[in-house]
Amino acid sequence: MSALLPTNGEYLIVSVLFAVYLALRLNIVPRIGGRRNSEIFLLVFLCGAISVNIGVHYRTVQRGYSRDKVLYAETLRSLSQVLPEGTRVGYVSDIKRSDRNAWLVRYFGTKYAVAPWVLEEGTVPNWVIVNAAVYDPRLIPDGMVLVRDFGEGLRLFRRKEE
Repeated sequence: MSALLPTNGEYLIVSVLFAVYLALRLNIVPRIGGRRNSEIFLLVFLCGAISVNIGVHYRTVQRGYSRDKVLYAETLRSLSQVLPEGTRVGYVSDIKRSDRNAWLVRYFGTKYAVAPWVLEEGTVPNWVIVNAAVYDPRLIPDGMVLVRDFGEGLRLFRRKEE
C-alpha cells in the first residue's frame, strides 16, 4: 500500500534538491551561485522530481493490479448484491486512521464497490460492513447480527429487529 505515495526518502531527495536550488538562486555561495547556475540546477531539479514521480507511478501500477485485488473487488461486488435497496451502510475497519494510506485505500475501495449505497463510517446505520483482516467482536456493538461472511476479512452485519 505504501507504493501509492512517495516514501520519506523520496520526499527528502526532492527537499534537498529544492534547498540547493534556492541556495544557488539566492547566491548564498557566490562562487557557485548566480542566475545561470540556478537555471541549470532548476532543470536538474525538475528532472529529479520527474524521475521520482515516474518511479512512484511505476511502483503504483506494478503493485496496483495484483490478482489479490481483483479477487477482493469481486468479493466487494458480491457484497453489494446482498444489500437491500436504498439503505445507508455503516463501515468499520481494523485499520487505524493513523495509517492513513492503507485506511483510505480500503475505505474508498469499499465505498466505490457498494455504490450507489451511501457508505458512512461507524455503526449507526442498520447495515454495517466490517472490513477487518482479523475479526474483533469489539468492532461491532451489541444488537448486530452477522448476515454473511464473504471471506477475505469482509463481513456484513445488520441490526437485530426489535
